[in-house]
Amino acid sequence: LGRKPGDPQSTDPEGLIKQLYTQTEWSGGFLMVTVKPADSGQGIANAEFSFYDEHGALLYSVTKTAKK
Repeated sequence: LGRKPGDPQSTDPEGLIKQLYTQTEWSGGFLMVTVKPADSGQGIANAEFSFYDEHGALLYSVTKTAKK
């Protein structure tokens, strides 16, 4: 499971990095990345990052948009 934010033996001993998802038990899961390219009009490319647990339930998702 790794070290938790703020753990003195972690790579972030001060807990400065915001951890959006941590867990207390081992589990599986997967990350799905969906990339949508900009179209020939005025569309802007973006990428969606979605993390699912081992049962397929969505745990966290964020979309990042390309800069012009």
